[in-house]
Amino acid sequence: MPVSKCPKKSESLWKGWDRKAQRNGLRSQVYAVNGDYYVGEWKDNVKHGKGTQVWKKKGAIYEGDWKFGKRDGYGTLSLPDQQTGKCRRVYSGWWKGDKKSVKILDPDGVLAEALAMFRKTEEGD
Repeated sequence: MPVSKCPKKSESLWKGWDRKAQRNGLRSQVYAVNGDYYVGEWKDNVKHGKGTQVWKKKGAIYEGDWKFGKRDGYGTLSLPDQQTGKCRRVYSGWWKGDKKSVKILDPDGVLAEALAMFRKTEEGD
């Protein structure tokens, strides 16, 4: 008795191309139309992990952590110096939601205690 097999359902070409075009993992350089480029890690087609972004128009460079397409974590922002033409660090520190952030490490809770005392004195006035 002959065995018949159902033919495999083939994926349409555009779906295969779209799947291959998705950015995931480590990529070399990805350029934007305006000349900006990014080198680093991707997740679900957005910048996520360690990476470097270069903005061509201003010459700014950000090296550091990314989370869901925004600067988030520790990173360094550098701008070109007008006199020398070399990049100089403008900010090196913590970022949250694409903005500079101040992260205070206080393992003993001294800062929280001082803040509570300050609030009590403010309320007493």
